[in-house]
Amino acid sequence: MSDLSAVRSVLFLNAGLMSTNPPAKYSQANVRSVASFFPGAARLLDRYVLQVSKHLTDCDLVLVAEHGHGKTHTSIALVREMGHAGLSAIYVTAYDMVQALLAEESHQGSSLMSLLSEYDFLMVDDFGMTLFHDLDFEAANRCVAQVLEARYANGKVTGFATSVRSLSESDVYGVAGTPSGRMRPFKIELDAA
Repeated sequence: MSDLSAVRSVLFLNAGLMSTNPPAKYSQANVRSVASFFPGAARLLDRYVLQVSKHLTDCDLVLVAEHGHGKTHTSIALVREMGHAGLSAIYVTAYDMVQALLAEESHQGSSLMSLLSEYDFLMVDDFGMTLFHDLDFEAANRCVAQVLEARYANGKVTGFATSVRSLSESDVYGVAGTPSGRMRPFKIELDAA
C-alpha cells in the first residue's frame, strides 16, 4: 500500500466512510449487471465514462430513479468503470460525507475536504432535499457547496444519485445554479432509460 493510499484509508476510516465505500452487498456491481436492468442507461454510462476519461467533458452526472430501482448498484458500477478507465473514483453517500465533513469542520480540519476534491470522479449517492433530517440543513448545504467548489477548482466531475425527480440545478449547486463555465449536468433516468 502506498503512503498516499494509507493516508486516504486512515482518513476515510476516521471519518466513518470506509463502510460505505462501497457497501459489500454491491461487490459484484458492474456495467454489464446494470445493462441487464437498464440497457439504455448502460450505453449512456459507457459513453459518459469514455468522455470523462478522455477529458472531453466537465459535465456532472445525475442518476434518477425511484427508491429501490438500482441507483446505488449503478453508482458503484460507474465508480468501478471510472477506475478501469484509469481515473481515481470514489463512492460515498451524501449523508455520510456531510456528517464526516461537519465533524472535521468542528475540529478545524480540512484534510477530508482536500481528499474529496482530488478524485477524478466523486459519486454522491442518496442526494436529496430531505436527506439531512438530523443535521443542520444550512451547514449540510454549505458542506456540499464547498466540496463542489473545490472539485470544480480542480477540474473534477461529480455524480449524484437521487430519487428526487424534480431536483433542479439550484438544488445541486445552490442558488446560483450551474457554476460559471460548466456544462449543465447530464441526467439519466434509470427507470425510464
